[in-house]
Amino acid sequence: MWQVMGSTTVVLLFFVTVTSPDKAIRPNIVLILTDDQDATLGGAEPLEQGRKLLVDEGAEFTNAYATTPICCPSRASILTGRYLHNTEVRNNSVEGGCNDQKWREGMEGKTFATHLKNAGYRTMYAGKYLNQYGRGKEGGVEHVPEGWDWWAGLVGNSRYYNYTLSNNGKAEVHKDNYTTDYLTDVIRRKSIQFLSHYAERESAQTPFLMVLAPPACHAPFTPAPQYREKFKDKKAPRTPAFNRHQADDPKKHWLMETNPKVLSDKNIEVIDEVFRNRWRTLLSVDDLIEKVVHALGSYDLLNNTYIIFTSDHGYHLGQFGMPLDKRLPYEFDIKVPFWIRGPNITAKQKVTIPVLSIDIAPTLLELAGVPYSPVMDGLSFASIVRSNDTDQNGTTPDETDDTTDNEIPTDEHPKARINLINSSSPIITNYTGIQGRHDFLVEYFGEGSEHTSSPDCKGELKDDLMNLAECSSEFNCKCQDSRNNTFACLRTIGQEDSIFCQFEDDSLFQEMYSINQDPYQLTNIANLLKNETIQHYLKIMGMLKKCKGAECNNV
Repeated sequence: MWQVMGSTTVVLLFFVTVTSPDKAIRPNIVLILTDDQDATLGGAEPLEQGRKLLVDEGAEFTNAYATTPICCPSRASILTGRYLHNTEVRNNSVEGGCNDQKWREGMEGKTFATHLKNAGYRTMYAGKYLNQYGRGKEGGVEHVPEGWDWWAGLVGNSRYYNYTLSNNGKAEVHKDNYTTDYLTDVIRRKSIQFLSHYAERESAQTPFLMVLAPPACHAPFTPAPQYREKFKDKKAPRTPAFNRHQADDPKKHWLMETNPKVLSDKNIEVIDEVFRNRWRTLLSVDDLIEKVVHALGSYDLLNNTYIIFTSDHGYHLGQFGMPLDKRLPYEFDIKVPFWIRGPNITAKQKVTIPVLSIDIAPTLLELAGVPYSPVMDGLSFASIVRSNDTDQNGTTPDETDDTTDNEIPTDEHPKARINLINSSSPIITNYTGIQGRHDFLVEYFGEGSEHTSSPDCKGELKDDLMNLAECSSEFNCKCQDSRNNTFACLRTIGQEDSIFCQFEDDSLFQEMYSINQDPYQLTNIANLLKNETIQHYLKIMGMLKKCKGAECNNV
């Protein structure tokens, strides 16, 4: 096992190296995975160097989605290529399967890391792993997940200072000194050390996998000192959904209808400062990307490397009066940035074919020439990135888009839209790999957790904190989660662009949005659907909720 010095983070950056025409030389892989970084509210804008180095030299996937909008389950899905219902990691608690004994003795041994290590890859991980990793009762820092040679896993959830890393099974304690302890920078230094060690001691016949998972832009949103004064003039985007509550809007599910339904001016000030600090933390991620790319170049590794950058899920900042969090089935919580550069990838391309968090594991294995398990639910997108046939692969040149995030589409009235949905042709089922997958599942298990809420909210919420979670007195006890915020959604991108959701509450509440005509999901049109249309969606969704492996792509 190699010794790792430094720290780990929540951003996964993927570098896959494919350099030589000699087929014996396999690609290296670097994955960068950020935490809570949205794609719809400007979350990628601070990454100017990252965009120049990755997007301008590679491709941007404009329809990239997490299959669950919460940290631990999403990370489990990324690692294994499986939907939440197959990893059995339901939420961020041990009781919800996060780093519990069943995970450690089961799925943890079936990640892309174990497959790649068994195939001869040298592997390194630095940063956030799973939210409950390293706790005393859950293996402690001594537990190094199977498949990793260099391991610098963060104990617990994202932090920037005052944390502990498991450095190959030994506690590495960090305090609050920026020079030595700022986690994103610690991860960056560890990555450079790994690459230096690799370049000195390994031959080209031994490829590497490097996963970097920085804490940005997760709470507590602590920027590096040199970036504290940046973006002073910025505010959270005032999209049509921002702080929206209109009496004539069709209702959304129970959690969204709880009081208070609008944010106070003080709440909005807090949200704006959180927005600025999220961007500030990402500037250190931008530095990380630049330094890693430079190091790859200096060691003559860059031309043989695919670099993938993405996030575990999105985030919301004031949409529909919900203060700060994820856990919702809307685009701002499930859509993520997704960039890749590497050999044979045409620069400055946009790829519109949907890719999912569960597609990462099978893609890494195919890029490495390793057969991936047929029980993985995801599909490899290697055929897209390695092909120059832009028409076939749904790619287009990256041209300037004049549409702003704050423009409201002026298309049909909701009833006109629903006529199109109710009368649409049956969804095509003769799938041809990832390009033929038009439907996918988004699932989440709501949580009640009293310890996540402010004690001051107990009276306000009628002693119901056991069924609620993330209720903060700072936001007038508006809760961000509840047990009945359990849902499954069918997201369709193909013959139609829509999302249909059903909640596991007393009424089996349903929501439906036509994304093309209603990109901000303002108007729930579920009550306009014909029963036969609802049953069609429920049938497909029901199959996806039970699917395993290839079944998940042949519904």
